[in-house]
Amino acid sequence: MVGEPVSLRDETRTTRQTGRMSPPSRRRPNHLRVVPDTPARPPDPVALGRELLTTSDPWAVERTAATFLADAERAGRLPRSVLGEDLPALEKKATRAALAMLLAIGSIGGTELGTPATEAAGRLVAAGVRPPPWAAKLAQPVEPGDAWRLYYADGATIVLNCTFHRDSTMRSLVVMVDHLGGDVATDILDLDDDGLADALDRMAELGRRNEAQVTLETAGRAVIRDDMERALRTRTERDRSGIPLRSLGDEVLAEEVPDYPAMAWLLRARLPLMTEAPKARYDPTRPRLSLLPGGGENSGRTE
Repeated sequence: MVGEPVSLRDETRTTRQTGRMSPPSRRRPNHLRVVPDTPARPPDPVALGRELLTTSDPWAVERTAATFLADAERAGRLPRSVLGEDLPALEKKATRAALAMLLAIGSIGGTELGTPATEAAGRLVAAGVRPPPWAAKLAQPVEPGDAWRLYYADGATIVLNCTFHRDSTMRSLVVMVDHLGGDVATDILDLDDDGLADALDRMAELGRRNEAQVTLETAGRAVIRDDMERALRTRTERDRSGIPLRSLGDEVLAEEVPDYPAMAWLLRARLPLMTEAPKARYDPTRPRLSLLPGGGENSGRTE
């Protein structure tokens, strides 16, 4: 019945559909946007490094690096130009801004790009260049926390999430997956604690509005990682074919949906961490998560 609260439950079995629901990619078509092609533009690592000196948030630092690498990839500069031109130019510059950018790239660039960036940053520090104020926080280990997938009763849309912790802060990477479209990732959202709770509220509201059960399944980090990797691979194949995609992130995000290529870089840097058994990091008495329609005290919590 319309108006009855939808249950957002934590379980590991398929639920019975309680009402007919179209997939979000087919609902409210005027509300969704076709993901546009972003024109290639050469990134300016020095300018980005200067911007990094104005922040104190290590998560924002990583996102800036992800944007730089995504722009470089679109411009056809990966990996040769970044390795052969940008990293040596930053080290030669030998300023705090250059050091900031090297540290940022080193945090998410992986073995191919991150390792040489980190080594260059180490040489600048040894030469006396003062690290940016967030350097110590960036060096703190990132630990994976809760991992879950949420799906509507008809199985059309799947939402994948893993929360990552650094010191006393957390961020969640949420992958919106069009299941009927071939399990393709349409968007990757980067959310803080409040943003994740708001997104869950909107997902539950969408289920209630369309008379459909919404289920939260804690399948384990390894399973969620496999699902994320599959969705990313499908997206890569779809982008190569030039087939346009619709954004599902607009359904659950009040602000502008982040640039997918940049968020993909950020997520790929986090996927290797999603291997151990989940750790219960959430306090089940937190008021925000307990406000979910139909949710009990364990809604949104991983055991």
